[in-house]
Amino acid sequence: MERPVVRSESPVYVNRRLLTGWLLISVIVLVIMLSHRSDSTQVLGRYSSRYVLTLGTMFGFALLAALALWGERRGWLARVTIKLPQTRPVQAVVIVGSVAAPAAFWYLRPGSQNFPSELFHVYVLALLMSAIIWLLHQTGVAQQTVTRHEQIVLLILVVMMPLVLMAVFVTRVPPLSPNDEANQVDFIWTAAQTGEFFRHLNPVRPDSNLFITSYPLRRWLATTWLDVFGPGLLQLRTFYLVVGWVGLPFIYLTAKRLYGQMAALVSILIAGTLLLHHNYARPDVLVGVALAAGLYLFFKYRDDATPTKHIMIGFILALGIEGHTGYGIRFAGAVGAIYLWEALRTLMTTRRQSHDTRVLYYALGVAVYLAMFAVSRIIFVTGGDFSIDSTAQAFSDIYTLQNPGGTGFSLLKKINLHIDLYRQYLQFHPLEVLTLFASLLLALLRRTAADRALVIIFALGTAYLIPALAHTTDYIGTYYAIHWMPLTALMIGAAVAQLTGTLPAQLQAEKRDGFHIAGATVIVALVVLVTVDTRDFAERRISFNHLEFATIGQAIDRIVPDEMVIAGDSVYFLGMPRRTTYTGIATLVNVPLDEWRDGSPRLDEWSRFGIRAPQAIIVTVGRNFQPEIDDYIAANGLVAVRCFAHNLYGKQTILYMPEDFLPGDAPAHC
Repeated sequence: MERPVVRSESPVYVNRRLLTGWLLISVIVLVIMLSHRSDSTQVLGRYSSRYVLTLGTMFGFALLAALALWGERRGWLARVTIKLPQTRPVQAVVIVGSVAAPAAFWYLRPGSQNFPSELFHVYVLALLMSAIIWLLHQTGVAQQTVTRHEQIVLLILVVMMPLVLMAVFVTRVPPLSPNDEANQVDFIWTAAQTGEFFRHLNPVRPDSNLFITSYPLRRWLATTWLDVFGPGLLQLRTFYLVVGWVGLPFIYLTAKRLYGQMAALVSILIAGTLLLHHNYARPDVLVGVALAAGLYLFFKYRDDATPTKHIMIGFILALGIEGHTGYGIRFAGAVGAIYLWEALRTLMTTRRQSHDTRVLYYALGVAVYLAMFAVSRIIFVTGGDFSIDSTAQAFSDIYTLQNPGGTGFSLLKKINLHIDLYRQYLQFHPLEVLTLFASLLLALLRRTAADRALVIIFALGTAYLIPALAHTTDYIGTYYAIHWMPLTALMIGAAVAQLTGTLPAQLQAEKRDGFHIAGATVIVALVVLVTVDTRDFAERRISFNHLEFATIGQAIDRIVPDEMVIAGDSVYFLGMPRRTTYTGIATLVNVPLDEWRDGSPRLDEWSRFGIRAPQAIIVTVGRNFQPEIDDYIAANGLVAVRCFAHNLYGKQTILYMPEDFLPGDAPAHC
């Protein structure tokens, strides 16, 4: 049945609050842009000529916002009318343009690595989306309700597009974390093949630290997965994506319960996309999955008096510790703070503690899982061989200088760590960060109980990291954004629903049962936009990708005999993940030279797993400069036999082996 054309009688009107917000945001963006200093200072000794053009454009937007507010105060805007033809051809043109314009702008915008320019780009994108929503309302499609079948089509679209992006970009997005992901593949594959906890790339790490920080229960499933599909970055990242998708139905159902169908569709699109953007071959995704399931149960049973339901909520949220030993528990603590506040408020109101015991049952659920966590490490993993001292030391290593990159408890160092963390987060994910920030502000303005709860959980979870954050990692955004991915998806979904007028309260005020074609158009536009943003992430924002080293590792694996032990940076191992005769270059640095002799106790233990004195050394020029490496090469009479060119560090990798492997009179390609 053909949908009739519905004509809009809406005047062109914007309220003073909206215009004031636009002016305030414009001024803030302009001030931030003015504070920037370009690398090329051609104008006023501070800005490049290109940046001056961007500043001029931003000044024009700020002036336009000021004039609009002034005109509204004088009553001029109320007399302005713009009549658009409300015919099917015009509606079709506006819908197609609304889908294409945001993605085209985001993809064609000038590439930039500085925050003010990216802030300007997001500002322009927000204005463009606002103009699109206004146009869609003016053409009458905001009065045409989406049918049930069309909603199903939209649901399929927002589910399938992230799956397609995952299939295309799984190893390219996010950028490779050269040490962590290689170590994860090594550790899990070794466990799958031998049933023992040993890391070829870092065999000197204490077992007590290993079993506490590196063996969540879910990695038992990961070993099974690799046992079936084989080792490698692709296989392990795919496994964690599969695990992450377990949380998406909970995000969809939570968004639908709190903010309606429109928000649910946007939330699942955002969640699926962010799952890819933050999916490293690490178990952090389980923090997000536990939070997604816990939030659904919390909002569904929050006011229920049944004890078992609150025990279940606490148990599920505590499961996040399996995703990250140090940080995974923080959202369980944040939700617990809400329970505690409500219990105290009830106590102060009624003077009777028995009126609200939900917090006790919730705490019991958390305690039950923490007990299971401890038992799994003490009995299941170690077979009962447990030392309080070594376990305490293992936990201490997470937060102190003994953890590589750690900073102890110095407040100044913690502040610098957080600056570095969020700088990287913003550098790699500008659209996500700024949209999340705007969505948080809208949530605060809505002032509903659900919005307050989500903002509190996000704020407390973020505050937890202030004393707890131990280190950051170069070359990537952040491991930890996937922890709060459900909160990001829910708040962005709610913000889009609010801006398109499709929150349940807004629909009820307009006496409509479902959201409209304008909202559906915005969803399709977001699908195209996140697709373009993912491609932009892979092609422009990742300028330092270590995947090149995995390719070099494949070539080295073909040169070096299987029985010969190789020592090199962990990332090369990703090119030869089935090789057991490979150890990290840091092992040469950390183990004294005299302990590499045959018969040493250390080598006798490691030889069970294939690690003996290395006879092939991979040196990354510009990165591996420790004198212990040179001493080992000289002591074993190794020579450079082949060089590999690449685009990172010193732009060359050198393979050292015994002189017998030298091709001719000189090393190849050096």
